[in-house]
Amino acid sequence: MFNRGMLEAFGNGRWKFLLPPATTIRGRRDELPAWLDAFGINFYSRLHLRFPGRKHTIGDFDYHDRSGHGLTDNGWEIAPHILGELIDEASLIQRPLVITENGLADATDRFRPDFLRMHFEEIRKAEAGDAARAASAGGQRVIFALVALVGVVITTIQALLVWRFRMQRRTGFSPSCVEFISILKPVCGLDDELEENLISFTRLRGIRYEVIISAEEWEDPALEVVRRVMRAHPFAPFRIVVDGGSRSGVVNRKVERLIAATREAKGDVFFISDSNVRVEPDDFARTLALFDDPRVGCVSNLFTGAGARSLGATIESLHLLSFVAPGAVLAASAKVPCVVGKSMALTRRVHDAIGGFEQFRRVLAEDQAIGVAVREAGYEVALSPVIASPFGRRPARTIERKSIFSISQISTAIATLICVPLPNSRRCSASTAPGKALPRRRPAAMQRATQSER
Repeated sequence: MFNRGMLEAFGNGRWKFLLPPATTIRGRRDELPAWLDAFGINFYSRLHLRFPGRKHTIGDFDYHDRSGHGLTDNGWEIAPHILGELIDEASLIQRPLVITENGLADATDRFRPDFLRMHFEEIRKAEAGDAARAASAGGQRVIFALVALVGVVITTIQALLVWRFRMQRRTGFSPSCVEFISILKPVCGLDDELEENLISFTRLRGIRYEVIISAEEWEDPALEVVRRVMRAHPFAPFRIVVDGGSRSGVVNRKVERLIAATREAKGDVFFISDSNVRVEPDDFARTLALFDDPRVGCVSNLFTGAGARSLGATIESLHLLSFVAPGAVLAASAKVPCVVGKSMALTRRVHDAIGGFEQFRRVLAEDQAIGVAVREAGYEVALSPVIASPFGRRPARTIERKSIFSISQISTAIATLICVPLPNSRRCSASTAPGKALPRRRPAAMQRATQSER
C-alpha cells in the first residue's frame, strides 16, 4: 500500500497512497526524482493479512512461517526471498540501492548463520540479475543497430536498382506497331479523387485510343462520376459497359469486368488500368513503345503511391516504393514474369493466344497468372520504366477496393512470402493457383445482359 507509492514518487514525481479503508492520497512533484541519490530498503519480515479473520472479526494480521525457515524470537517470519523481490522492485527507479536495516532477534544464534547466508544470496542474485539485464539491453541495442544498418543497405540497393533500371530503359514516344488502343478500366464504387483520375485519361498524347469503363451495375456510384467527366470532356473517347456477369459460383469480379469490356473493345492492344490510377499525357505512348519488339507480348508498369494524407495511405505508399517497385525490377532482371495488374497491357493477338481473360475468371492473382501464361505462350513479359501512380488518401477505401476484387489474395500472399524470399514475392512467384473470390452483390432484379452507353 505504501512502499510502491514511495517508489513511484521518487521514480517519476507522482505518487498515489492508499489508506484503508477507502482513502487515496495523490500528489505530484516533478523535481522530486532529481533530489534522490540513493534509495534505502528496510526489511525484516512480512505480515499476513486474513479477512475475515479467524481470531478477530475485523481481520487477522499475523506472522506465519509460510516460507519454512522458522520464526525469530519475537515471532517474525524469516522470508529472505522477499528481500530479493524488494530489490528487484526498487531497482526500477534506477538509483543506487542501500539496505539500511535488516536483522533478526535470535538470542541463541540458532537461525543467524542461515539467515545471513540466505539474505546475502538474495543480494547476489539481484546483482547478477542487474548485470544480466544490462547485458541483455546492450545486446538488444546491438541487434537493433544491425537491423537498422541492414535496412539502410537494402533500401539503398533497392533505390539504386530502380534508378539504374529507369535510366537504362528509356523508351520513345511513338509506338510504331500499335494502331489503336483499348484502355480497359474496371470500376466498383468511389475511389479517392476518381474524377481527377479519369480526367487524366482525356489528355493522352501520341496514341489513338478508347477508354472503356466497365461496371457491374448501373447503380454503381462511380458511373455518375464517369458521366460527369464525359459531359465536361465531350470529345474524350469514353464508353460505359455494364454487365452483371455470372450468377453462379465464385469468380474474380475484376476479371469479369475485363471480359465485358473486351467484348466491346476495338483496339489491337488491351491496356488494363485500375480506377485509382492517374497518368501523365505521354505515359501510355512511352509504355506501348515496348511493343515495337515483336517478342514482347505483355507490358507492366512500375508504380508507386501518390496523394497520401493519412497514416494508413502513407504506409501503403511506402510499401509500394520500398517492396513492390524493387521486387518488380529484381524479377525483370532475372527474366521472371512479374506483372502488376494495376497498369498492364497485352496485345489482342497474345490475349487470344492464351485463351482470353475468360481463362482467369476463377483465378485470384489474375495479373501474375496472365504474365505466366504469356511467357508459356512463347512471348516475353516486359517491365516499363514509366511510373503509374495509384492515387489514394484513405486506407479504408484501399482495403475496401482490395476486398471487393481479391480478398483471398491475403492468404496467398502470406504463403508465398514464406516460400519466396523476394520483395513483393506474392506477385513475383513462379506459379499461381486458383482460389476463391468474393461472392457478387447485385439487386435481385438485375438481368444478365451486356449494355453499352456512349
